[in-house]
This record gives sequence, structure tokens and C-alpha cells, in this order.
Amino acid sequence: MVGSNDAPKTVTITRPWQLTFIGGVVAAQALFVGTMLWSFTRHGTYISAGTWVWQVTTWVYPLLYVAAGYAFVMSRVRGLVPRLFWSVFLATIGYFVYAALGMPLNYIRSNVFNYTYSNDPSLWSAFGWDWSVMAALFALFCLSLLVIRLRKRA
Repeated sequence: MVGSNDAPKTVTITRPWQLTFIGGVVAAQALFVGTMLWSFTRHGTYISAGTWVWQVTTWVYPLLYVAAGYAFVMSRVRGLVPRLFWSVFLATIGYFVYAALGMPLNYIRSNVFNYTYSNDPSLWSAFGWDWSVMAALFALFCLSLLVIRLRKRA
């Protein structure tokens, strides 16, 4: 148990550790995308609407979180490496929440609503649910950053 005489301590993350974290996240994303591209070129795949949802989710969507995190830390943090670190750190948290909340939502979709078959030509079936979930959870992430920013100003 922490005693009442313990003073709060600030933990700093050194520049090499910040670069290590940034490099690790970038390497993990590159390895994931590279593995998928290798798999597609070696084993082929059926290109469908789901594939495009996957591509946007895998390549573009994480960059939105990084951009929102960077916009949030731009006025708070000085220096390129610390800004990149905190924006990637916030993006990692945001993307983790997206994955954690997106899985139950997709489970609900699969088990509560009618399943859409691959020959369904509607755009809603192809993109609507997935991209609506992505937009809603990204908006929640941005709203959270806005609330933090407004609370710090008050």
C-alpha cells in the first residue's frame, strides 16, 4: 500500500526508447501488411468488397488515428520525435479500443442480423456496417481527445 508521504514522481521516456516504440509499431504494421501481400501474391485471393474493407481498415484507418493523435499533441509537445511518439502511442490506444469494441459489434452483426451473402450487390452490405463502426469509433476517439483538451484548458 502506498503511504501518504509518497510524493508523485514523473517518469520520463528517453529519446531512444521513444524511437524504439515508434520503430516497433511501424515494423509490426509493415510486417503485417507485408505478410498479407506475400500471402495474396503467393496463394491468390478472391477480391471482394470485404477485401476493400480489410485494406482500408489495415492501411488507412490506423493512419487516421496517428493523424488525430499528432494534431492533439502538436500544441502540447515540442520536438518531432516526442510528437511522433505520443501520436503513435495515442493511436495505439485508440486502435486497441477500436479492436476491442469492434469485435463485439461484429459478433452482434453476425448473430443478430441476417448474414449477407457474397452475391449481394448492395453497397450497404459491402461497406456500410464495417465503415459505420469504423467512423463511429474514430469519432469517439476524436471526441475523447477533444474532451481531454478542453478539460486541460479549464
